[in-house]
Amino acid sequence: MVELLVMGLRYALLIVLYLFIFRIVVFIIRDLREASSPHKQPGVPGVKESGAATQGMYHNPPELVVLDSLSSSLPKGEVVKINKNITLGRESANDVRLEDSFASHEHARIFYHQGQYWLEDLGSTNGTFINGQRIKEATVLLSGDRLKIGGVTFQFMRWEHETQ
Repeated sequence: MVELLVMGLRYALLIVLYLFIFRIVVFIIRDLREASSPHKQPGVPGVKESGAATQGMYHNPPELVVLDSLSSSLPKGEVVKINKNITLGRESANDVRLEDSFASHEHARIFYHQGQYWLEDLGSTNGTFINGQRIKEATVLLSGDRLKIGGVTFQFMRWEHETQ
């Protein structure tokens, strides 16, 4: 009788083990499919990064136009094209380097998600502003918005006809 019980427990443990392995395989496959989905980008909870930022792009990518600058690295009138997700900050590893003591090392980032561009503050000390309002979470950028990071003011321009 005890041998029968031990054998039953062994089979039960084996079944639980196979179910566990099956769930792991399903999870990995689902994760791989989500990562290759064309509408997923970082910055929004539960959303995975992919190469979608370049899909559906316009011939003329959006740009940041420097309206005012205390940074010697970004003179007034400079245009920064946004072909992908970009980071802005004082550190040289950023896509847009701000030589400004009021900018954090990794101050903010702009990313593409579901057909829109978003601005996210990366925990900076002095804050990131859109049209004079400090943002606390990822915020959609509209063409014409003014972004202020430290002593640099940008204007976000998305469509070619609006920059003429």
